[in-house]
Amino acid sequence: MTTGRRTMGQTPAWRGARLVVDAIGGFVGEFLWGSLRDGAIRLNGMSAAMATIVLASAGLLVLTTVSFAAGDLLRGGRDLLVIPNGVAGRGSLVPTGLAPVTLAIVAVGWALLLAGAMHAAPIVRIGALLVYAAMAVAFVGLATTLESTSGIRAWPAWIALLAVAAVFTARWRARPRPAAEFTLLLLLVAGTLAVSAAGLFRSDEITGRGFALQQLDILLELLVGLTIPLVLVAGMDTVGFGLDAASWLMRFLAGRLARLAMLVALGIVAAWRIWDVLGFTLSDLREGGTATTLLPVIGALGGVAAIGGYWFVIGRLARRVPGSRTGEDSIDHASARVRLPLGLAYAGIGFVLFPILLVLNALGNLGVADGGLVEAVVTLASFLGTDLAVTGYRVLVGLALVAIGAWLATRGHGTLAVFIGAIGVSDLLAQALARVDALRPLLWSGPHPLDVAWTAVFIGIGLVWLVSGTLTVVRAQRLTLLLLLSAMLSHFDIVADPLAPLLGFAGVGLVVFGLVWGFLTGGSWTNGTSVAFPRPSRVYLYLGYSLVSIAILNWSSVTHDLEALSRLQDTGANGVLLLGYPLVFALFTLVLAGARVDRPIDQPVGDSE
Repeated sequence: MTTGRRTMGQTPAWRGARLVVDAIGGFVGEFLWGSLRDGAIRLNGMSAAMATIVLASAGLLVLTTVSFAAGDLLRGGRDLLVIPNGVAGRGSLVPTGLAPVTLAIVAVGWALLLAGAMHAAPIVRIGALLVYAAMAVAFVGLATTLESTSGIRAWPAWIALLAVAAVFTARWRARPRPAAEFTLLLLLVAGTLAVSAAGLFRSDEITGRGFALQQLDILLELLVGLTIPLVLVAGMDTVGFGLDAASWLMRFLAGRLARLAMLVALGIVAAWRIWDVLGFTLSDLREGGTATTLLPVIGALGGVAAIGGYWFVIGRLARRVPGSRTGEDSIDHASARVRLPLGLAYAGIGFVLFPILLVLNALGNLGVADGGLVEAVVTLASFLGTDLAVTGYRVLVGLALVAIGAWLATRGHGTLAVFIGAIGVSDLLAQALARVDALRPLLWSGPHPLDVAWTAVFIGIGLVWLVSGTLTVVRAQRLTLLLLLSAMLSHFDIVADPLAPLLGFAGVGLVVFGLVWGFLTGGSWTNGTSVAFPRPSRVYLYLGYSLVSIAILNWSSVTHDLEALSRLQDTGANGVLLLGYPLVFALFTLVLAGARVDRPIDQPVGDSE
């Protein structure tokens, strides 16, 4: 106790230290643990058998993800098999044991997928069965062609493949029995792949040519198409983590900083962002010139205006629905419901095409594929990769998303409408700038123009409020959050770079982080239920698709297929551009909308969704 002095608990230094300690504790306890708790698959209501299946599958998913991230866990100290005619950097060295381990994980994943699809919406049932059949036909067809060499008959695998279709037919409308159905399907799927693998491996043992291993590598490379939606969503999930973390921090500070401290914080953040933006803008000016640097900023400002205009329309439509509420606090929940469907949409026709290529590969091996049909499919695949086809498809998807957003607004789902519409508007604008010669100079190729445009808008709005005397504490809080979030556009690698020393390969940190965060927090969808997607179906579909995808990605990582990993990195970056940045833009508009009505940042609004 002291006289004439402030106690230690009243000094600014002590209060600052306490604030930092509380922030760290809150971030770990409230944000991280809260996200993990809300996103975990809940076992309550499951039978003991199903809970055991779920826990074992989740453990297998964790182990496979660790192997994928590290790259060398299944490689060190093992003999390496050489793929014939392999190319350096293309995964030409395969550790012994990798092939059977990969096929075992794929078998578990497909058994989960099929068990989940069996009682889901009809389009999911049929789609999952067809894609599995395409993969199985490719594997069994290859084993059939090698029967004379291996001495192992493939007919049991064909029977097991047909039995899966029979099980689907018999159980189509029956009462779900999740554990029993998974066990039966696992036996059938594992039997199909085990008989096929036995023929492949035995053939290579006898001939020593490695032909079967080469063909297995080709099949797994074709299956990479199955993983594209998940990797696109991984890029978006990484962005979502940054947004959620910054939003939580701002809500934490909102109730603890006095008015003067909040205004000082806004001034510091604004000064930093101005210095940051000016720094990389001047650097770009020196390297690329005035036109190359400033015209894309004008294009980005056009994007800001387009998204703002769309938000205005959505707001007018949503207000017509009684009880409709639109706010930034529900955007994470709203977007989580549509992330994978959006990934499927942007995976494009190629996602549908890869099962056809698998079947044709198998028919070719069996010598029964029509040469004209194969040539026609290859020609179609080549056309779908052209700029004309890609642009046309992207424009159709963009228009559809804009229309869906407007429709959702009329149903009272304003938050989801803003997010989906932001994706469509952003992509349509990007396609217009890229394809119209007169507009091409306005197209931006990196995040800097976007950062400059949005930061300029936020600083401008703040100055208007300051000069007019309407810069309230609430608006200061929201502007601070917006300026912090805008920094993600140019400094997005802040999430991926810290992981680089822990990973087997540079450049995949973004995808790894997004996959891990998505696996840990994306399970909330599995805890709901509906007629189209009962809870057991959701759990199995979620785990099954994740397992199959990460097993295929792990093959590329462990075999050091640098080209495949480079494509993986590009796909994750596309997920950021196509889905992640629009999520940021949608949050920008919703946070600004709350500032306009002076709504406290820690006051939930929710959404009628």
